[in-house]
Amino acid sequence: MIKKILSKLNPKPLSEEKTVEIVSKKIGKQIYTGPFAGLNIPEILIPKMKLAEILGLYEYCLHPIFSFFVNRKIENIMIIGGHKGYYPAGLSNFLRPKKMYVYEMDDAYFPLIETWVEINNLSPFIMGKEATTEILENFNDKIDFLLIDCEGAEMFLLQ
Repeated sequence: MIKKILSKLNPKPLSEEKTVEIVSKKIGKQIYTGPFAGLNIPEILIPKMKLAEILGLYEYCLHPIFSFFVNRKIENIMIIGGHKGYYPAGLSNFLRPKKMYVYEMDDAYFPLIETWVEINNLSPFIMGKEATTEILENFNDKIDFLLIDCEGAEMFLLQ
């Protein structure tokens, strides 16, 4: 009898993908809270987003670091590992740099990264494929904020 009652109280849990779909409809297809709150999510990316990203809680431990830069003059941001564009779009919206340099090894992600720009009225990103040590050593613009998230190759780039 108790199992029958519990099965009605606790239906089968939803997959993260289905939960993301439901939550995104309820909160208006935008980041809900955190430093990227209000950022519109491109329709094509909603099925690819994590629940924590949509809720604005993704890598929450970085939020104080992002907030530290709010009152700083951030003109140029470089992101190595652009992936789906969550950080390029979020930081571009939050800090409003003059230039956002985004490096991503996988060309398939370029269109996804760029979908954030128009719907959020962001300045176009300056896209590059591979951020080699040579590129970093010879970079002309001063970089005020550098975010590297490239699948474990961070230390190789920073040597």
